[in-house]
Amino acid sequence: MIMNKARSAFLVLLGVALSLSFGSYAAETTLRNFGAAGSLPTATDDTLPLGNGSAHASVAVPNCTDAAGNHLNYTAASNSFSCGTTSSGGSSFPDPSTNWYFFDEMMVFPSTTSATQGNWLFTATGAGTSGFSAVDNGHIGVMQLNGGTGTTDAATMSACYSQTACNGIGLDATNVLTYHAVVRFPILPDGTNTHSCSFGMATNSTTFGNDFVLGRMIWTGAAVRWQLSTSAAGTPTNTTAATGPSANTYYDLKITATTTTVTMFIDGTQVAENTTNIPNSTTQYMMLVIKNLKSAGAVGRNCEIDYISAQKAVTARLF
Repeated sequence: MIMNKARSAFLVLLGVALSLSFGSYAAETTLRNFGAAGSLPTATDDTLPLGNGSAHASVAVPNCTDAAGNHLNYTAASNSFSCGTTSSGGSSFPDPSTNWYFFDEMMVFPSTTSATQGNWLFTATGAGTSGFSAVDNGHIGVMQLNGGTGTTDAATMSACYSQTACNGIGLDATNVLTYHAVVRFPILPDGTNTHSCSFGMATNSTTFGNDFVLGRMIWTGAAVRWQLSTSAAGTPTNTTAATGPSANTYYDLKITATTTTVTMFIDGTQVAENTTNIPNSTTQYMMLVIKNLKSAGAVGRNCEIDYISAQKAVTARLF
């Protein structure tokens, strides 16, 4: 009897100690199965559970393949992932034996219509002009295209000695073409004085022709927005983003393109994607183009370009 009482007292004390150490335990009413593949409940695709300091939440992981040097970034402050392309050091210049590469700091370009200088041919419609922007520390060689004062004036640059004869850029299904343009718009269109700025590749520098891949700043009739435009054999696909630029701010406009998918990024964030009406690599070759096109008003507005680069892997070349 004494032993039984002692044992009972010991068990009571043990229970109190465990309660103090671990606290009360609420009964789990939901079965948690972390067994074989396929046993977890259905979840949103491309998300990961991440702790934010107080709880766990599903966080989206963007599509960020290794093509063109992409890498996945994580920002602790916002508990979010993003896709980046910046180098962490060393030379990022591609091997010219297996890559086509174009880069222009926009230090030399023509200012007279139908003239060529550096890599560029300048073509004006109406009172369109080209020139240098004011010196901007950190952005060396900023070129500006002014659409002119006429309602339909335009200013165009093409990396070609004529408007149509330099079409040599083709897309294919495997090798990603990556295009960058660092751009700025000092004053945005507003419906009274309206212009658009286009950056990318096309078969014709003034009309863009039937085949093109372009990232644009446009006026929708209600707001300024980014837009991705592609066209194959004269049939276009225009995808307008939910966001647009702010005035007098530099942006990295990036386009990645194959014959099946063209994607547009602004400062590393995807804003639009096209999977239809994309030029193919066998018959629809393009040149690099930049264009400022007026559509309303009598005041000229500028599109400004700090630099342009383009890269694509090609069949190994012999030297």
